[in-house]
Amino acid sequence: MNWHKLVSKEYPSHSFITEVFNQLLVFALYFLALYLSSWVSNHLETVTQSSAIYLPAGVKLAFFVILPVRFWPMLWIASRLYASYSGVYYNGEWSFDLFHGFFQELTYMAIVYSFKKSRWPPKVTSNSGALSLILLAVFSASFKWFLFSSAFEFTTWLEGKQVLQYQLNMILGDLTGTLLVAPVLMLISQSYSRLFSRHHAVILLSLFTLGFLYIVSYLSHSDLYPLLRLGSLLPVIWFSYKFGIKGAIASALVSNALIVAQAGLTQDATNTYISQLFILANSVTGLLIGTATNELKIKNNQLQASNEKLTALLEKNKQLAKRMVTVQENERK
Repeated sequence: MNWHKLVSKEYPSHSFITEVFNQLLVFALYFLALYLSSWVSNHLETVTQSSAIYLPAGVKLAFFVILPVRFWPMLWIASRLYASYSGVYYNGEWSFDLFHGFFQELTYMAIVYSFKKSRWPPKVTSNSGALSLILLAVFSASFKWFLFSSAFEFTTWLEGKQVLQYQLNMILGDLTGTLLVAPVLMLISQSYSRLFSRHHAVILLSLFTLGFLYIVSYLSHSDLYPLLRLGSLLPVIWFSYKFGIKGAIASALVSNALIVAQAGLTQDATNTYISQLFILANSVTGLLIGTATNELKIKNNQLQASNEKLTALLEKNKQLAKRMVTVQENERK
């Protein structure tokens, strides 16, 4: 089943049953993605119930950007159901409130919608789209923790500068999780039909080799982790140059996975905050260089095609010139 065709506007549902099936499928996928990303984020807590790398923020942004507006109410219902499930898991209490945080969610949807309908919608296939995605991640996280800060419980036990510090920490956690996860999901949705091409097999083999080298280096000399983290940007730059945006996003995911795993193992606040900066650097660098490389390759292909047309036209003109000379010589004879 082609996921991109399933949810795109160009392929609308032809029957009520098909539309219901699509909506339920989106609901299940979103709920499962929230569950898995939350499970990983829970192992990255530096403060109780406060993840320094909040992956569900990236899942949420990716689904809202990828899916048409008609699926957004189902995403909202799935998120509220997962919030109820989390309440049972943490507090042992079931409480399903569909309108809890409604205005916050409405503002979030308005921000995403305005970006999607802008001149430069969020994409991972163009440089302007990558910049738009980065700005959308910053805006959505900032509005969440500054505009609606009074709605959160931490304002009752934090005051003054403590509130500002907590807000900045939460924004950084959301931003890190968004730029780590959202580009991967957006790339998968756009490349689903060509996921197993020969070109992708080369990328996957190279990534497997990179991941293997990371793991062997870390297991044999764990004290080299700071050096591995510092050098994680170099493979991202190389993959971006060699394979474009696909190599950039995939290599950033592999490099950042090492950083996330180490952050989960150490549970050290200082180490995790430094890891956030490396994750952001890898993700942003990969997006910008990868999209720039893609656009450069497209321009080169267009230029090559134009050169081939001009060469063919020049050869045709040469043949016409030869015929003209032949005709003139025949007339003189």
